[in-house]
Amino acid sequence: MDINQLLNEMPSFSEGATIQNNVTMKDNEILERGNKVLDLLTGTGTNWSVLDKPLFAQGDDEILTTDSRGLFRSDNNQNLGVVGSRYEVMQNSILSETLVDLQSQFGGNLRGGTLQGGKKVYYQLSLEDANVGNYNNNSIKRYISCLNSHDGSSSIGFGSSNEVVICSNTFYTAMKDISKFRHTASASDRLAQAIKGFEKALNGEAKIIENYNRMASEPITQGIVEKVISNLFSPKTNKDGVIPTRTKNNVAMFGKAFNLELEQKKEETLWTLFNAVTRYTNHMEKKEKDLNYLMTGGGYKKNLMAYNTIVKWLSEPTKTSVMV
Repeated sequence: MDINQLLNEMPSFSEGATIQNNVTMKDNEILERGNKVLDLLTGTGTNWSVLDKPLFAQGDDEILTTDSRGLFRSDNNQNLGVVGSRYEVMQNSILSETLVDLQSQFGGNLRGGTLQGGKKVYYQLSLEDANVGNYNNNSIKRYISCLNSHDGSSSIGFGSSNEVVICSNTFYTAMKDISKFRHTASASDRLAQAIKGFEKALNGEAKIIENYNRMASEPITQGIVEKVISNLFSPKTNKDGVIPTRTKNNVAMFGKAFNLELEQKKEETLWTLFNAVTRYTNHMEKKEKDLNYLMTGGGYKKNLMAYNTIVKWLSEPTKTSVMV
């Protein structure tokens, strides 16, 4: 996709202006914004479009029409998914355009990529780093993430993510749907919807950092360790009264994750316990770090379950029987 094609797909940027030989200041701003969008698309491997094709079925003697449509990548024709007649595609160029506009409003750096071969696309805008507790080298990189699916599995949504730098443990929160975004025609309306979603995610991220600091000031008890392990692994005995070997191995691996975090942080706090969970899901449960697993899959669910368990424990420290 060259810059002229990109600009043609973004007429709302110009608010009626056109690129002419004698480029005005407003036109320069349009061109600069277009360049930023193109840089984001190429830098994140999302510089392709979604082809929307009707699907047909082969009958005994004829081709049968359907209400389904197939979505394909324009660069390699890979099938992304099958959707119904009412599904509306949100092209990467349009979504990245909105993220560039958000950047102009809130600052930060943009990055992104694809999941599952392009079935999902995400962009992230960085926030200021944070620090939790009194630990050395405990800087946390923070981002607001925007996720879109091209397989019809989810709406466009904003959430937050943060990464503990020293151990590269990443925690993603839920992507809250922006229901109107996909059906909004103008760039200004899309930006207004995106700002609302961004600000909600921003407030949620601030609350997470607040809870991290609460975790860092609270010591671990046997009760909360047992609760986290129970919620993560459900270590129940089988009909023979024996805990399955796989479960025992997973719990043992989690124990190794906890010991590594304790060696780094030197304190038995709830913050160390939560980082043991994210270390386990980020680095030990799978052979290679799986971003889709951590952002939307099983790792995301485990991390969120542990986070909610510990936060609830902080609010009810004496009620050891409370389950999440």
